[in-house]
Amino acid sequence: MITDKGFSSKQILFFLCGFVFLGLLAINITSLDDIWSSPKFLAFFFAMIVTGIFGIIGNWTDFEGIKTAPNPGYPVAIRNTSILPITLLSVLLFNNSFSFLKFLGVIVIIFGIILLIINKKNDASEKSKFSRWYLFSFLALFSFTIAVLVLKKATLFADFSSKEINLFSFGLNFLGFAIISRKELKSYFQDKIKLKTFLPLIVAAS
Repeated sequence: MITDKGFSSKQILFFLCGFVFLGLLAINITSLDDIWSSPKFLAFFFAMIVTGIFGIIGNWTDFEGIKTAPNPGYPVAIRNTSILPITLLSVLLFNNSFSFLKFLGVIVIIFGIILLIINKKNDASEKSKFSRWYLFSFLALFSFTIAVLVLKKATLFADFSSKEINLFSFGLNFLGFAIISRKELKSYFQDKIKLKTFLPLIVAAS
């Protein structure tokens, strides 16, 4: 895991979002004029800003949860329970159909995740660390729930496809982590040996 090699969550997310953004920019370079000239651009851009803000919070807390948890599967499992609020709120916000069978399926998934993360053998020395990753994981769950719902709203704008949505989403995340990491940016490029180990992994992840 990259976080075990001395790289911070902010550093990983800055480079990860940056490389993905550059790739998406290359894909969208010929259609940028169409994006700016769309009559629905401002409404779309506002939706993307909201998505970007909650995406930044969600990505950072998700990485911190994975970094501090005794098992990375635990915070990932908690984050993935966003399926329940997203499914229920989608019924109210987007008039999606919902049946008892679907609800039962969601409950079964959540019950399985609860069984996965419960560990009655935690000793006192691990409780504070446990509480920390637990908090990060639930913040990630909440943030990704909001981000996904607003992202769904963005997909309803006919002028914008998934490639434009991803361009703005990763671009805003890249900008956000650049601002958050502004004091450490110089140090990111100073250790050349460490950077040679780090960059290939990030490029592959991107």
